[in-house]
This record gives sequence, C-alpha cells and structure tokens, in this order.
Amino acid sequence: MLNYLARRHLYGTRTGSPFPVWTSLLRADDQFCVERRRRNSRIRLVVLNPRLESGFLKMPRLRLDRLWFLIVLVWGSMIGLCQSQSLSILGQKTIRPFAPYTVSITNTLSKDVQLEILLYGSDLDDKQTIKAKRESEQRITFETKHVTDGEYHLSIRSLDHSVSFREDIELISDPRVFSIFIQIDKPVYKPGDMMHFRVIVIDSDTRPVTNLSYVTVGLKDSTDTSIREWQYAKLHNGVFESAVLLPSSPNLGKWLLTVESEQVQKIKEFEVKPYVLPKFWIKVYPTEVLLAGKNTIKLTVESEFTFGRPVAGVVKVDLYFSKIRRNSEHSISKYFERMTMFEFFLNEEVDLDDDKEFADVFVNVTVTEKHTNTTLFIFEPIRVFRDEFDIALIKPWPMFRPGMPFPLQVSFKDRMGRTAGSGQTVTTRVTYRLNNEEDRETDIVGTISSRGLLSLPNIVPPVTATEMNVQFKIFLDEKKYNPGQEAYIDVEATSDSYVAFHAIDQSVLLVNDSWNDLTKANVVKEFDSFGDNEFDPFHSMGLFMQTTSKQDSGTAKLSRYGLGFQNAKEILHIRTIFPETWLWQNVSMEGKTDVSFSAQVPDTMTSWLVTGFALSPTTGLGLIHEPITFKVEKTFYIVAHLPYSIKRGEVTVIQVMIYNFIGNTLITDVRLYNKNDEIEFVDQSSSDTMRRTKAVIMPGNSGRQVSFLVKAKKIGEIAVKIEAVNSLKQDSVEHILRVEPESYLSSKNEQRYIEHQEYKSTQENITIDIPRYTLPGSIEIAFDLDPNFLSIPIKNINQLMQTPKEYGEANMLDFVPQVVALDYLTESKMDNENLKNKMINYIKTGYHNQLKYKLNNGSFCNWESEEHKKGSIFITSLVAKSFKIAAKHVDGLISNEIVESALKWLASNQQSDGSFVEVGDKIHNGLQSKYALTAYVLAAFLEVGELANKYSANINSAIEYLVKIHTKLVDPYDLALTAYALSLKQHEAGKRCLDNIIERSNQTGAVRLWNEGPFSTEIGSYVVLTFLQYYPVIEATPIVNWLTNKRSETGGFSSIQSTFIGLRAMAQYALKASVDAYDYTITLRWKKLLAKKFNVNRYNARYTQTTIVPSDVRQVSVEIDGIGIGYYQVAYQYRTELKDAKHGFDLSLKLMEDSNYRVQNLKVCTKFRKPESYTTSNLAYVEVFFPSGLHVNNENAITDLASGHKIMSKLSVAMTSHCIVLPMLLCMMPWITMCLL
Repeated sequence: MLNYLARRHLYGTRTGSPFPVWTSLLRADDQFCVERRRRNSRIRLVVLNPRLESGFLKMPRLRLDRLWFLIVLVWGSMIGLCQSQSLSILGQKTIRPFAPYTVSITNTLSKDVQLEILLYGSDLDDKQTIKAKRESEQRITFETKHVTDGEYHLSIRSLDHSVSFREDIELISDPRVFSIFIQIDKPVYKPGDMMHFRVIVIDSDTRPVTNLSYVTVGLKDSTDTSIREWQYAKLHNGVFESAVLLPSSPNLGKWLLTVESEQVQKIKEFEVKPYVLPKFWIKVYPTEVLLAGKNTIKLTVESEFTFGRPVAGVVKVDLYFSKIRRNSEHSISKYFERMTMFEFFLNEEVDLDDDKEFADVFVNVTVTEKHTNTTLFIFEPIRVFRDEFDIALIKPWPMFRPGMPFPLQVSFKDRMGRTAGSGQTVTTRVTYRLNNEEDRETDIVGTISSRGLLSLPNIVPPVTATEMNVQFKIFLDEKKYNPGQEAYIDVEATSDSYVAFHAIDQSVLLVNDSWNDLTKANVVKEFDSFGDNEFDPFHSMGLFMQTTSKQDSGTAKLSRYGLGFQNAKEILHIRTIFPETWLWQNVSMEGKTDVSFSAQVPDTMTSWLVTGFALSPTTGLGLIHEPITFKVEKTFYIVAHLPYSIKRGEVTVIQVMIYNFIGNTLITDVRLYNKNDEIEFVDQSSSDTMRRTKAVIMPGNSGRQVSFLVKAKKIGEIAVKIEAVNSLKQDSVEHILRVEPESYLSSKNEQRYIEHQEYKSTQENITIDIPRYTLPGSIEIAFDLDPNFLSIPIKNINQLMQTPKEYGEANMLDFVPQVVALDYLTESKMDNENLKNKMINYIKTGYHNQLKYKLNNGSFCNWESEEHKKGSIFITSLVAKSFKIAAKHVDGLISNEIVESALKWLASNQQSDGSFVEVGDKIHNGLQSKYALTAYVLAAFLEVGELANKYSANINSAIEYLVKIHTKLVDPYDLALTAYALSLKQHEAGKRCLDNIIERSNQTGAVRLWNEGPFSTEIGSYVVLTFLQYYPVIEATPIVNWLTNKRSETGGFSSIQSTFIGLRAMAQYALKASVDAYDYTITLRWKKLLAKKFNVNRYNARYTQTTIVPSDVRQVSVEIDGIGIGYYQVAYQYRTELKDAKHGFDLSLKLMEDSNYRVQNLKVCTKFRKPESYTTSNLAYVEVFFPSGLHVNNENAITDLASGHKIMSKLSVAMTSHCIVLPMLLCMMPWITMCLL
C-alpha cells in the first residue's frame, strides 16, 4: 500500500505585493516505520515546483518561474520499504478495540532473527515471539478487546545477540468501535406524513458492526417531548429500518431523531411544518471572477420549473455586505425569462481581512412568476476573492496500482474553474534525499497543457505492493420518463450485500436542502477522526443500477402512457400519485451478484434525485458518489397550484397551469369536477353543480393559466379533480386538499402546586371545562408533571408566547427566557449539555437580532423603521441587564462596551430629582409611571454588577428619590417594583414597601394573590423576588402557589414582561426551595380507573413527565403520596365556532373599488372595546389572513390612513406564506378608529 504526505507552499508577488497561499492537500497515514540497516540507502523523494513570478496574473497568458511543492513518499506494507540489508517494523500508529492490530516485519538480512514483540498498556498485555526469516516479510496480528483512552505501547527487541534491535513505540488509542449514520427519506415533513428512516452502524473498516445487536432509537418533537421510542431496535446486517406516522396536529419546528448505544450517540435534526412544494427553483452565481480590487459585481440569475421548463417573470436582486439584512444599498429589478444578468457598481472595494483570501457578500433574489404571480426568494453568499487563480496538486486516482505509473500533476485554474497558463513552460526541481545526507537536485522542464495541467515525473510503486480493489458503477439508461411508467432497476453488488435505494422530488430540497447525510464526504469526514489512511476509508460495493423501460407492444403500451387513441380520442390516464419521496426500497443479494426489480414512476411532473448504498460484511460500505437525476414529463400536461390548506366556507382560488409543448395551437377545455359533492362553485355561469368548464386557446410551446372560485363544504380531506382535453391530447390530475374548520382555538390549563414537606398523602379532582359544542376531533388533553418548576418552560422555551418577533421588546422574548433558564441550569448543576448548547445558540441569535435596534448614542429602540428609531428608557434598561447576565454564558461575544454605552445613555437621561421618565415610545403601560420606571432602571443598574460602579452617583440619586416618595405610593405596581429595587440594596424602605403591598393582597387558604388586572402576575413575581431578599423562602410559597396557576400550558405567562419576570421569580424560588428529599408517587385516574403512575425521586426530579388523556375525559383524580415539591398541570385545547369567541376590538374589512381579479386592495379598520379596568390597550396586532392561494405583494404597500391623531401606526411587519401581522398601536384609545390600507 502506498501512502504519502504532501504539503504545498506557494509564494509569489502580484505587482510587488505578497501573494501567499497555503493548502493542505493530503495527510499522512497513521503508520510508523522503524528500521535498522547496515548501510544507508533509503531514498526519500522531494519535488520542488516553480515559484510564481511578479505579473503572472495577467490573462490570457500565465507567466511562471518557480513553484515550490514538497512531496514526501512513505512506502508501506511491502518488501521494498527498505531495500538495503536491514530489519524493519511497520505497524499502525492507532490501536482500536475489537480490531486486529497488525505489525509487518521485513528482514532483508542474510540470517534469521529471533524477535520478541510485546503489545501492552492499560488492561492489555500480549506478547509473541517469532523467527523473522532472512530476506522475507511476515505479519504478526494481535487480537484486541476493550481499548480505553490510556497509554499503549508496542515493544520490539531482538533475542539474537548478533543483531542489536530494541524499540518502544507509543501508540495512539482510539476507543471508538463503530460509527452511526442516520438516513431519513426527506428533510422536512408535513403534519400527518409518514416518516421513513434507516440507522446504519459500521465499524472502523466500514463493515457492518458485529459486536452490537441493538440500538436505542428515540423521536422527539420541537418541545423535547418523546413521540416514539424503539428501546431494542435490532440491527440486521448493521441496519435498522422503520417508519412512523407523524401526528396530524404536531408541535411544529425542529424535531430530533436520536440513536444511542453504550458508546456512541447520533442525532439527526429535521423540520415539521405545513408547506407547499415550490414549482420552480432559483440559482444565482457570479458571471465572472469577482475580485476585491474591482468596484463591480456581476451576477447571473437562472430560474426553471422543476420539470425543466423556463420561468418568466420579474426578478429583483438586493445586494448586502452583511449577513444581517438591513436596508439594501444596491437593488435592481427587471423582467426576465430563464436567465438574466445583473451588474452592481460599488462605491468602494469589498473589504478583506489581511489573513483571508476571500470575503462574502450576500444577495437576496426574489422571482415572481408571471402566470401565477407565485413569488420565491433565496438568500445566498457570493464569494469575492483577493486574487484570480487557484493552484492545486492532483492525483490521477485515489489509489495506486502496483507496478503501474502513478503520475502527479499540478492544476492551474482561475476562480471560475477555467484552465489557465496553457502552453507556458516551467521548471520543476526534484530533490533526492538519501537519509541524512545532503539533498541532491535535478531540474525537469515541463509545459502546462491546454487543460491547465503540469505533469510531474511518474512514480512507479513496486509490483509487491498491496492494491485496494475499488470498482464502482451506476447509471440510468434513460433521463426522462412518462408519469406512471414502469422502471426496471438492475443491481450488481457483492453477494452478501444489503442494498438500499432512495429517491426524492427535487422540489423538497427547495424547502429544506439538508437531505442526505449518508454521502461519501460525510463518511470520509467521520472516519478522518479515526486516523485512517489517505485513501477512501470505505470500499465500493461494485454497486450498479440500471433502469430500462419495459417494452410493451400495441395498444397496451399506448394505453399505459396515455398515448393510445380510441374513437379519435386519447385514453385518459388520471394522475393521482404525487409522493415527495420514492423508491424507499432495499434488497438483499442473498448470494447473488445481480438482482432486478421494478417500480412505477410517480405522476409528479418534476425532476427526481436517486441515491443509494450497499453494505457488505466482507467488503464494507459502498455509496453512490453523486445522486442520479431524471425527469418526469409529457408534451401536454396540467400543473395544479393548490394551497396547503383552506378554511371551510371561504372562497378559494384553484389555479391551474396548462402546458402545451406539442407545437400546435390547441383549443382546450379545462374542467374542475365536484367529486362527492364536497365543494361549491362560486360563479353562477352554469347550473351544473358537479363540474365547471373553461375554454382556453393554447399556443404551442407555452403555458396558460385558468382559475376557478370554489368553497369547501366539508372538513377534512377532499378530492380535487382537474381535466384538460383537446383534439390531440388530454391530461387529468386528482389532488387531495386539506380543509380546516373556520374556528377559534381555545387553550386552558389547570395547575396545582405540590408542597409535601413531610411524608403524607393528598388527593384532588380536576375538572376539564370543555364546552359541549366543539368541533369534532379538535380536543387535546395532556397531563404534565414538573417537580422543579422550570422543566416545562425550558421544554417550551421558544414557544412561551405566540407573538411576532419584529420589534425590540418581542425580540427579547427569544433572549431573556434563554438567559434565565441557562442561569438556572448552571446554578442547579443540571448536566444537559445538549440543551445548554441549544440555548447558547439561541442567545447568540437573539443578541445579533437585538443589535438591529441599537442606536449610535448607545440606547436601544423598539422599532426598526427609521421614523421611529428613538431610544427607549425601558428597552435600554432591559437590554443592558440582560446582555450583562448573558455575557457569562457566551464568552467574548457580548462586549462590555455595549452595556456600558447603554448605562451611559440611561445616566444622561436621569432627571435632576433622581427619577427617570420615558423619552421614547411608551411601550409598557405599567412603566408609564415615573415611580415604577425609576425603580426599573435602578434595578437594572444594580443587576449589571461592577459595570455600574462609575454610576454610583446616579444610583444613589435614584435610591434617594424612591426612599423619599415610597410612603406616598398607593399603586400596587409602583410599590412592587420599588420594593424589589430597594431590596437589591437591602434598604429598610424596601421592606416597608413589601409590607405595604402584602397588606393589599388577598389570601385564600394556601394562595396569596393580587387582583390588579393585567399587572397582577408582574406584581406577584416582583414580590416573590423581594421576599427572597428579606425573608426565608417558605414565606413566598403562597404567592408561588398562585403564580403556578397563572402560567400557560407552555410555562409562560400572559404578556411578555410577565413572562420575563415570572420565569425569573420561579427560577430563583426553585433554586432556594429545592429539597434533597424527592420521593413521591402520583397516581392519575379517570373514569374511576387507574390510568397512569408517576414516580419522582432525586434522580428524575429535574425532568418533566407527560401522558396523553383521552379527549372524552372531563375529570381526572390526582393522588400524591410521599415527600417533595413541584407542580402538575392538566392542559387542554379545543376549537369552537368563531361566532362564540369574545371580542376585545371592533374590526371591519372593505374591498376597495380599485381592486381587480388579480390584485385586491383592502381597507382594515379596528377600534378598541374599552373594558372597565382599562383606559388604553397595550400593543395590539391585526392579523390579516389571505384567501388561500393569495399573498401580500410587499410590506411597503401598507399605508396608515389615520389622520388628526398622534398615534403610532404600522411600525414593523411580519409575514408568513398566508398571513401578515401588523403591530398597530401601543396605546390605542377607545374613541379612535385605526385604519390601514
């Protein structure tokens, strides 16, 4: 076996400036060589390449003088290693468990030598004595079992007194036995999809693992709730394969599929969300090599339908110099068809770091297709280089062939991959290094070929070397298929192989492209850490796949493909099979080397990607290097554009595109059928209730759009059948469309606090209050047990509140709870590193997002729009203290200067009497009082620690102000915040405020509460934090008991601020109230039957336990027996008719007169309904749900129609595929009607 180490140093100049390049091309094998010889004759070959000369970058010719390359060749596992008379030992540098450890001994002496070879270390001690026969090579193998991280050595010594040989080599231990790979059939799933997956477990030789029979497989949703477990997933030939049906109403977001054994854990992430597959793709790339020294960026944009036809429409390209998209300084829009080019002229050069060869700019490309008005966008990095050329050392193949030349070449290309330097002559210096002697040099003159290659002298391995047998083939004999056509697959592989296939619709990868982890690159990356040699660490299985069309004859063939005629009309093939994945199949070779099977091609008009692998116990893992692509198409066909779902009773647009590539103009009838009387046609053009027909003239090689207006009459899944017929061709499709109820989702939960300070038994019945008239199938009930108060909020950390994150305060909802939870996990010493890392990533994201709201004066605002960028006392205080607390978890990310500049701005806005008043937008109604706001800012200064030392005068002034006025405070919110702020300094006035606010509370049994409207939760939370400063933790328990009942089913509270302070209060209480004695059992019963038992002890007290309750249960009995604390909840939700919902606002919608069929202009007006305890609203949202199939054109089209009132209008917009959310007002007065157009 030939292994080699190559390094490359390139030096040169470009108009006098340095041009350094460093590339690591190959890596050394993890072998060692020890030898003793009688004379020095080992040869090491060093090749020195020409170096770059000044001015060589001018095209089209490439002038070269000298390049430097260093190639060190190490000959391994062959007699020719040391051709002189010597004794040589060649062995693996790495030792692994359950893997044979082999040592190769070469004796070129004229006599036999007796050797003692000892492999020892940790729990290993194995010795062999052999006779190394003269002029021969032999191998010694040690059988290893368990290998740990300890030290291991190989000792070799001669027992022959006439030959002096003693060596002790320190080995590298790698305790890993195998690797796990997870393959899923697609990267994103809809609710209710069937998910297919495979688990592949292979050893370090890429063969199926033999010493492992089972693995544990778990599926968790986005809230970390376990959905399914396979405790004993049995491996067959190293593979476990299964499928699971996802819930029809799942928690959306990132799900995890986890595979575990005693030594290895592997996690695969995928996404669950509603989506509609895009019908076309967008690609953007540089038109020419982009150089930092130029002030132009030229880009090419391409777009095609997934079935291969060009897209025509409007394309807009926005250029950004940062990944954080703000206002684009460069933007161009134009009409295009399939492909177009853009040229941006920059005001200055792209900035490159001194040590970087490139930098990235970012482009956002938006394409609106002209027929359907469908809009897609991509956001891509584009690389800008310092220099124009790339030089690389290449090999002719990954392995050598014994006795055959192994030519090395140098490749010269520009950054676009085009050849450079053709026809130019360079000089290569070859240096021979004979052991420790001086180098001997010789120059070889060569010419760069027309392909940009410079050939170096051939290296010829000896015929005694070991060759890797690598053979790999795969091809499809056809690139295009008709819908429903039978494909025949021929497989050739090793006779004991397990062979698996998988195909995916290219459209799915436009939604999420993290598809296939089982690729050659990923396997190589995995085994890089095993320290294997430079060659591919897995073998090809000789996998061969061939698809051929079954040759039918006569009308049978025509009928199958929809090409036959009967009475001058085509026999219609209805296309009904539209899967997103296909060919999820596997075959066992069962002693054969070739197997054939067939599969029917799906009906989707699209492009498909096919991949696969083979796994053999004898030869290892073989992979398809690149997915094979094929298309499904016809000359005349329908593409239906359907929304993901529609509402029952709403008017829905069914858009149909008909494509005619026959070449002739055809008059075509397009029909929409009402199967099973499930829809109602809106237009009254016909009395036929079962179908609607529209005629359209179809020019050749073009597409036309036809639309139908319908209403769905039933909930669930309905069939949508569409047919297009003309004198020559016809096509028909039948899709399934989801219909959701026009309903209102209500969520409720009943929570109870557990406080067993001693062993005892308690029992309570909880009533589940669900109205009689709910929509069928909409009721969901769950029981959750949380022994440590924070497990449920941590599990739902990103779903505590459903609110858009398009303004400063709401963005902190993705930041502050993560910081609170991470603080709690750290202080409670919970060792969930995966969860901690996940939270740290969210903190980093939230931090970067919040910087969008930072102003130059150090303050932070609530809105990103320029007209409302005004620093807020409240937001700046919140950000400053949150950033400071978070900084300890993300080393080096959050700069102290940001916090200090915020504090400086706050101090500069303090009033002369020590108070603070809001100078920016009034965001929080409770903090409109200067007493509460002063206390809030004071608390922020005190909570940032040493950074506030320089502001002691400001702090003392605020304290004096609050102490002066605290006896006059009557508002409970002012009292609670003042008590908390002063408690941070242990001031007696804080205790007096606490006593005052306690007097204003109500206590019923074990619960203490405040009836202060929307601020009650915040008041109670501040009181808990103040109690923990002055009194024993037990004093706060009645308030915590009440706060427990105020939490939502996700663990959050009713508003953003109450969630912030509520979680913090619960976390601080949980840390101080935690007990060592967790030993209780909860018995859950319904309908007088034992339903579930939960055991809580000190080992599982940090985790949530959950069970699903049947939807027809209306009361559960909870029995608690033992000692410990915690809380439990019964959370449930249901849907009711919209007419039964309570209204807090008046809302009207008007279609403006300038609307038309394609564009609808809406006037939305709303008015706040004033409850008795409110004078103004908090931040209000208007959610405009578009009719299914429609989307908002752009957010700039939204206009505020208010006049004569100084109120905040649209400040930020959050858009989804079917809804737009508008933060309308901050303080909406009940006498004001607010309108948007």
